[in-house]
Amino acid sequence: MKHTILYTLGVLLFLSIQYSCSSDVSAVIDNPTDADLTVILDGKTNITIPANSSKNHIFTPGDHKMKVESTGAEYNFGLGSNMSGAILNPTKSGYIVMETSYAASDIYQKAAEAAMKKGNIYLSALGMSIDGPYSKDSTFVIPRYWDYGVDENFPEQISISADASYSIQSKVYREADFMKELFGALFSNPELMPEGDDAGGETTK
Repeated sequence: MKHTILYTLGVLLFLSIQYSCSSDVSAVIDNPTDADLTVILDGKTNITIPANSSKNHIFTPGDHKMKVESTGAEYNFGLGSNMSGAILNPTKSGYIVMETSYAASDIYQKAAEAAMKKGNIYLSALGMSIDGPYSKDSTFVIPRYWDYGVDENFPEQISISADASYSIQSKVYREADFMKELFGALFSNPELMPEGDDAGGETTK
């Protein structure tokens, strides 16, 4: 996927970030299902996440516990103060991280594509594996290593320093959202339909 880069020339912006004394950790509790989901944090805080949505919650670093009200499933987990964020996945659903390249011109596009990670993931809706710049995870705590979250889109353009020729960016998808995007791309470009691997299997980050 090719995008356009807007160059930022001669200007360096320094952002001043305020940290709380406790170095709290921001995590997204996600619910990719079609029903509302209520969880109980540390035995005292009830949070309801509407269907197909998420809620951000601020945690103190350390050990925590989450119970899913509807199923009784319980998860003990830890969050470190050095984490840049995470998805908490009480439904143990699949999440897919996809990379895309932003190249200054066609000259750099091949180099940008070569720099993207290579992965193989199994998609149950297709009944087969696909290769590409993807990774898949269904663990309870998924530490953030992507640029754009489940409810954000890849931008059409980005800004980088003038001495860079390309940039690799990544986005995390709920598996169902990834499938919608994949089917949309295949409908528009049927020649991109991947060849299946009936043996299946998946890799995770």
